[in-house]
Amino acid sequence: MIGKIRTPRLGIFLNVGIGIVFIIAAVITVIIVNYSMRQQAYIEAQAKARIILDRNLATHTYFSEIMKPSIFAWSEPFRSKEYFDHTWMSSTYALREIEKYFKSLNPSGYSFKDAAIDARSPENEADEYERAFLEKLAMDKKLESDITVRNIDGKPYLVVLRKGEVMEASCLRCHSTPQNAPKGLTDHYGPERSFNRKTGDVASAVSLRIPLSEAYASANIFSLKLSAILIGILICIFTIQYWFYRRYLLEPLNVMRDKAKEIATHEDHLGEQIPQPFGRELTELTASFNEMAIKLRHERDQLEELVDQRTEELRKEKDFAESLIQTAQTIVLVLDTTGYIVSINPYMEEISGYRLEEVQGKDWFSTFLPECDRNSIRELFLKAVGNFQTQGNVNQIVTKDGRKIDIEWSDKTLKDEKGNVVGLLSIGQDITERKRTEIALQESHARLERNLKGAIDVISETIEAKGPYAPGHHRQVSALTSAIARKLGLTDFQVQGIELASAVYDIGLMTIPIEFLQDSELLDGVKLTLYQGYPKTGHDALKKIEFPWPIAEITLQHRECYDGSGFPQGIRGEEILIEARILAVANAIEDLTTHKSFRNAFPVNEVLEKISAHSGSKYDPAVVAACLGLFKEKGYKMEG
Repeated sequence: MIGKIRTPRLGIFLNVGIGIVFIIAAVITVIIVNYSMRQQAYIEAQAKARIILDRNLATHTYFSEIMKPSIFAWSEPFRSKEYFDHTWMSSTYALREIEKYFKSLNPSGYSFKDAAIDARSPENEADEYERAFLEKLAMDKKLESDITVRNIDGKPYLVVLRKGEVMEASCLRCHSTPQNAPKGLTDHYGPERSFNRKTGDVASAVSLRIPLSEAYASANIFSLKLSAILIGILICIFTIQYWFYRRYLLEPLNVMRDKAKEIATHEDHLGEQIPQPFGRELTELTASFNEMAIKLRHERDQLEELVDQRTEELRKEKDFAESLIQTAQTIVLVLDTTGYIVSINPYMEEISGYRLEEVQGKDWFSTFLPECDRNSIRELFLKAVGNFQTQGNVNQIVTKDGRKIDIEWSDKTLKDEKGNVVGLLSIGQDITERKRTEIALQESHARLERNLKGAIDVISETIEAKGPYAPGHHRQVSALTSAIARKLGLTDFQVQGIELASAVYDIGLMTIPIEFLQDSELLDGVKLTLYQGYPKTGHDALKKIEFPWPIAEITLQHRECYDGSGFPQGIRGEEILIEARILAVANAIEDLTTHKSFRNAFPVNEVLEKISAHSGSKYDPAVVAACLGLFKEKGYKMEG
């Protein structure tokens, strides 16, 4: 079979897996046994080292503390001062000779030495490792011994070093200086070695080497024998278990496999049973297989009936969908991937004047679209068939009699069973009448805006005629507020609202006597209270008009101060509308740069300094900064 993947047989997999497990277990066992035997050899070597060291220490103690003092006392009357006999005066010599006799009787392979630095006998001279231990003893008074395993000439040895003889006062006769030593000593050993010692110096270290190679070799031989035994056991166990699982596992599985193949290739075998094997697990598996075969036979018998039933349901759904397309008062258009017409529904035939037979297979763009729109609409079409769903696109189509109709489209790609795009389904809605209505509404809205602006202008001119302002005051304030608002990043909608508010914010002044308005800064008492109420009067008048902007609130708050010292409410900071904060700055600048009956107009630079001085108190710092930026960076100028 093409593409068939060959997998290993279960029997091979189990054999290899169990064999690997047995081998790993055997290797681990051999390693553990070998390691344990080596550890045992190491422990036994340590015990042997203690016995040898203790024996030599006992011999040295007897020689130094009993025998040698007795001979010294006995020979005192007739022994001269220069007399020296190393055979009984040197404990090191005695121990070395005793060790030689012992080795001749018991050649066990170990090595014992009373090692010293600058020893009188070359046989007792410390090697590099022993010298290092003696140097450690000289620096560390608490150090007594060192035990380690070393490879010497390629063979392992247990090396034990123990602190040896320490110089006492009685030892200095032979070890202080050559002049103080007996002449017989210097004649025998010479005047150079083992002198200049001091009381308390560590004179030597006992060095013992016990060979471990024979013990390790025995461990390795035992490990090989154990490995051979385990291999034999492995082969026996492996053979037995292979027969058991082949007989009671693989053969029943093969029977089940063959029956499954028969069912897969011939449906007539559905429902056939296989015999029950040995073992609960396989019995349960076989029972489940037999039950599945029976259910599959039953399901197959019912499948044809279900297929026929579902086919009939699909046919009815298709007929219903087609009836919807045929009767829907919506355009249904199907194009192929190149833009050629596949199908249109009766509604499209009705509004376009074309029959399906007339346009089927023709190019949609050249048949139905105005020439000026063809390229742009084709680009949208290419995006749509590129799996980019479009919705809400509006364009015109040209009917058979030359009329143009506005259509709003929603598109969806059509795909085959492999997911490849094969065409485009477009649903269109005739919105010609809706667009005419929208145009009429827009024209009506424009007229209303013009009328509103005209009314606002009349109100603004009326306020200027009665109030203290020169003609054009509100126009200049409106221009400056608009510029500041755009500088601060307000939306076009907000800018339009603040422009209207700038024309009517002083409407409340019409209720204030003209003499109060000539110099409002000099008012007090009842007059001041009456004057400070004009923003509330203007608010109450304007709130009755339904503006899409907060015109009444801007009018109410335009005399509030950023620090809360304004009127009529005394609110502060962000509680004041941003439009009112902008209007406050623009109104102050226009007022100060305009000539009054009681004072001349201030220069623009001086006015900007005054405004800047009140930043954070009367005026919003952000608004002041934006305003200064307009004049100093953008070169804004007041008219007149």
